[in-house]
Amino acid sequence: MVDLAKMLLEEGIVEFGEFVLSSGRKSSYYIDMRKCLANPALYQTIVEEYARILENIYFDVIAGVATGGLVWASMVSFKLRVPMVYVRTEKKEYGKKSVIEGTVRPSSVVVVVDDVATTGTSIESAVIALRERGAIVRDAVVAVDREEGAGERLDRIGVTLHSILRAKQILHEAK
Repeated sequence: MVDLAKMLLEEGIVEFGEFVLSSGRKSSYYIDMRKCLANPALYQTIVEEYARILENIYFDVIAGVATGGLVWASMVSFKLRVPMVYVRTEKKEYGKKSVIEGTVRPSSVVVVVDDVATTGTSIESAVIALRERGAIVRDAVVAVDREEGAGERLDRIGVTLHSILRAKQILHEAK
């Protein structure tokens, strides 16, 4: 994973400075996984890492967290040939006014996919919405766990957080 951490740094996916995260927290670094789309080889490598982790988890539906998790969930869904849905952060105010786009049947075993986990609130919201539809959610997978409480938050609701990389691996490589 050192090579992957190095690639993220070299491609400018990890930036250093002063940032405010979606959680409202201030940070000295920002991880913009969307930039991976500009490098198909890096994008493919990360999709394969998601798939490698998912090989050891039982599920029948992948749920991407909008918007950061969508690009990863859709490619992993395609690669593994598993149905996909996505979960919005807020209910639409038009059409069917859905939070979840796609079909989730009661008792579907769903794995949640997002790009980066910080506090875990986005993933937790997705899990709650999926469970309200009758889904069974036990696992979530992210490219990077910033190790700022997401794992603990998800553990409290019975969800295991898996990650391709942890922030400390990237920060260690940046030194």
